Amino acid sequence: MILSFVLGAVALLVLFLEFFLPGGIMAALGVLLAMGSVAYAMIVDLRLGMAVLVIETLVSFIVIKLALITLKKKKFDLENDQTGFVSGDFDKTMIGKEGVVTKDLKPAGFIEIDGKEFQALSMGHYVRKDSKVVVVNGEGAHLIVR
Repeated sequence: MILSFVLGAVALLVLFLEFFLPGGIMAALGVLLAMGSVAYAMIVDLRLGMAVLVIETLVSFIVIKLALITLKKKKFDLENDQTGFVSGDFDKTMIGKEGVVTKDLKPAGFIEIDGKEFQALSMGHYVRKDSKVVVVNGEGAHLIVR
């Protein structure tokens, strides 16, 4: 009888750990241990087995609720650290400047302005290396040229 309660307690602990160690292995092990606990209790006494089944089911719901509450308290993102973050933005002072294509624009490629290389997009057409272009706008980290 004690073995049944020990198996049940270990099953509940393993189910709790499943929420923090993803992969499903802990959940499968927990279910197997819980079933073994109930089966062993039923072998000893059918009424005891039914009582263990009901108790483990109720306590499982409590364990799962506790695990979800614990997970809810954890922060998985850095919302405060990303205030004002911009993934990529073009330098607006580049508009109107002339550059030279260093890698063919098909329509994306690279241009050089004042000795620095920038990502660029042509306005929909192919532009060969060493061609002169003018920056007309930008999008994200790319300069848009014609």
